[in-house]
Amino acid sequence: MQQVKVTARQPQAHNVISLTLSPIDQPTLPNFQAGAHIDLHLGNGLIRQYSLCHSPSSHHDYQIAVKLEQPSRGGSAWIHDQLKVGDVLTISEPKNVFHLADEAKHHVLFAGGIGITPLLSMAQALLETDASFELHYSAQSPDEAAFYQEMTSSGLQHHTQFYFNREGQCLDAHAVLAQQSQTSNLYVCGPQGYIDYVFECARTQGWEESRLHRELFHADPCANSSDNQPFELHLANTGQTFTVPAHSTVLEVLLDAGVDVPFSCEEGVCGTCITRVLAGEPDHRDHYLTPQEQASNQEFLPCCSRAKSASLTIEL
Repeated sequence: MQQVKVTARQPQAHNVISLTLSPIDQPTLPNFQAGAHIDLHLGNGLIRQYSLCHSPSSHHDYQIAVKLEQPSRGGSAWIHDQLKVGDVLTISEPKNVFHLADEAKHHVLFAGGIGITPLLSMAQALLETDASFELHYSAQSPDEAAFYQEMTSSGLQHHTQFYFNREGQCLDAHAVLAQQSQTSNLYVCGPQGYIDYVFECARTQGWEESRLHRELFHADPCANSSDNQPFELHLANTGQTFTVPAHSTVLEVLLDAGVDVPFSCEEGVCGTCITRVLAGEPDHRDHYLTPQEQASNQEFLPCCSRAKSASLTIEL
């Protein structure tokens, strides 16, 4: 963890602002790879994840972009309404679960809305190394496309195709993917429905899972809670046992009992609360673990996932 100062705040699109975060006690901030994000500790006690959206070659400052969510769960509203230039924040070291594939000969980037942020960093890194790539960016209109002016006035314009839904320019992912070779890798970030659409197109065309990479910002509800059943939860480290009722999450039960659990998004997206499973079968409802990781049942996310078995034993 370290402290940074907000040294710039600029509008980037309708309801989207960018923030420049500068070091306080040292000349630079830690290096990072394209696709990385940081945890931002907000003044209202919340922790939120934001992708670093600038080139990894520049680490004198960090840049993030924040869309005002409607309704907001408290994070984006606090940033838009309260945070100002000169304020000091605590951030984590950069984390990366959305890497560029070293073996790929060509990179196909798909961004939906504010999902442009990690892909913008990737595109800049690829541009600087003369790597082969293309970027497909979908937004409602140019006014709602973050960093549109920056992208259309730089070398990125030669690699980027924009799609503005309100102007009738909708992405045809089937057509884009049909033109790719077996050496291409696919990267998607945006709303869940957007990712599902692009991935479905790729899988229909026979793309291997190892060539598909994605990052979510927000998830749709994990499952219909009317199907929930209570189950027993055992903590191997302490020997404690809890009943998780149908109307509560594992995370809520643990926090109510005073158990220290790291968490952030509470949507099964960020992976902050990932926990090892020692016995029992989880009912995975997250959007963080890959299908292979879910099938292994070695870990689950207590913020939204539950149990298919009568009990779960976890290491916490």
